[in-house]
Parts: sequence; C-alpha cells; structure tokens
Amino acid sequence: SLEATLAWLTQKIATIDETLGDHKQGLEYIDRRVKRSIRGYSLIRYDAYIGAGGAQSFSAGLLDEHADGFILSVVANRTHTGVNAKRINRGIAEASLTEEETQALNEAKKAIN
Repeated sequence: SLEATLAWLTQKIATIDETLGDHKQGLEYIDRRVKRSIRGYSLIRYDAYIGAGGAQSFSAGLLDEHADGFILSVVANRTHTGVNAKRINRGIAEASLTEEETQALNEAKKAIN
C-alpha cells in the first residue's frame, strides 16, 4: 500500500541520515588527525667537527601542515653525541637555530606546500 511504502521510505531516509552523520563524524576525526601529521620534513647532514666526524651530525625538520613541529639535531664525533630538539610554532623557532637547523626548517616548510 501507499502508506506502507511511505513509512518504509521514511524509515530508510532516517537510517541514511544517521549513517551520513556517522560518516561526517568519522571524516572530521580523520581530518583533525591529518592536520597534525607530519607533512613537511627535511634532513641536513653535516660535519660538526671538521675532519673528525664524517658528516655524522644532522638536523631534521618535522612539521605539520600548520608549520608546527620541531627541529631535531644530533651532533656527533668519535667520542661524544649530543641530541637537541627545538619547538617550531607556525614556522617560527622558539629558540635560536644554528645555520644547519635554519636550513632544515626552511626545507621542511617548503615541503609542506
């Protein structure tokens, strides 16, 4: 009957609306996670101690799509290894950067676009 068909269609539309709402929530969750994921990265290798390190030192830039993240630096020679991390907020370092760290930051920012 027409009434039964309309009731069935109404119920079907309600189910579809509920499913669409669930999918929307899922996509919003995924979108939030993607925005916080690493989108730009770089690795700059260098010899911190001329002639004594074999370019074992490096600075790595890791940024999300808002240019938030950090620069990780490892300075190494035969007898010592130092590790340093500096926060980046909207593409600007919260601490002073070395030449290599600045290069890592700039290359990571380029990779976002």
